[in-house]
Amino acid sequence: MKLTNEIAILREVLQLSDSDLCSQLGVSMETLNNWKFGRKGVGIASLEKVYSFAFAQGIGLNSIYEQLLREEHENTQSAVFSMAPKGPLPCRLIPPIRRQITISASVSI
Repeated sequence: MKLTNEIAILREVLQLSDSDLCSQLGVSMETLNNWKFGRKGVGIASLEKVYSFAFAQGIGLNSIYEQLLREEHENTQSAVFSMAPKGPLPCRLIPPIRRQITISASVSI
């Protein structure tokens, strides 16, 4: 496992150099490079160290990943629609099927 994205996010958000991040995390430059490039396996303790540091700095790495995925999805969707042919579609559109759905719930007290 690599920590490439996590390290890049921390460096960018906190505006830290690699050496600054090493001193903040209490690791050597060699360890940081191993994490970034996946040269050695990343253990639970290392993951905990990076994510705990991010949390202590007020950085939600999972929230950032979620936002990046949303932006990537939106960019992909807009790119797909921009490549779509202009004008009427060459096929007939099928109207949506309308069904009545009954939902029943029983409550016992």
